[in-house]
Amino acid sequence: MRLKLFIWYLTALVLAHSCMITCVHIIWEYYDGLKLLSIAVGFISSYFFMATFLCMSVIGFEIWITFRELGPENSLRCDNKRYKMYAIYVWSVPIIFYILYMLTLSSIWSFGPVVIILFLNFFIFIIMSFQICIIRYNVSTVRSEQNNIFRTAKTILSIFFMMGIPRIIFFVFLYMSNLAYYMISKYIFLSIEAPLIFKLFVLKTNVWNMLKNSFWHRYTQANTTTDDMSSVP
Repeated sequence: MRLKLFIWYLTALVLAHSCMITCVHIIWEYYDGLKLLSIAVGFISSYFFMATFLCMSVIGFEIWITFRELGPENSLRCDNKRYKMYAIYVWSVPIIFYILYMLTLSSIWSFGPVVIILFLNFFIFIIMSFQICIIRYNVSTVRSEQNNIFRTAKTILSIFFMMGIPRIIFFVFLYMSNLAYYMISKYIFLSIEAPLIFKLFVLKTNVWNMLKNSFWHRYTQANTTTDDMSSVP
């Protein structure tokens, strides 16, 4: 489930920026007469931008489910049901938004629906952070765990880096006069964000430790073999 959602997010992100680059650097600069083509590419780019933010909200909801333990971890039926609901939500809601937006404002290329999704993600982040604090507090009172405050702060900061910073960058640099700073800073952050989401959301702690131990075992075994061969006369 988590790997599939990460693939959704990464696919929507790549397609959105690819269409944006195509629309800006090819159509608007070299083919000004192709108005319908520019509108189509703009619609596709806006659609995938919104799908990207919807994927982020779904990822946040999955994290919330993980902390609340709403269902069994190995329930394949529940996972399939949630997967279908996520698919309908992520890939159908942008179409509904833009149909309504076109009927009211007669425009396809607009960030209005994207801004609505951004505010929705901020709202989800606040609720999720509040729930995480409550769950961590209840667990600490029952199990008497130490370093609970540090672990809670680390979790919330990780989620904020994953869900909050992209929205702040989008709002702040979008209204700056220099578009180059906005594009450079955004793409630098996006290059960091995708591996971070994979580490926090897809690659669990036990899997990460297993991979590290496997790599370290192979590394030490290779060094031992090399030393043994070098010691042979």
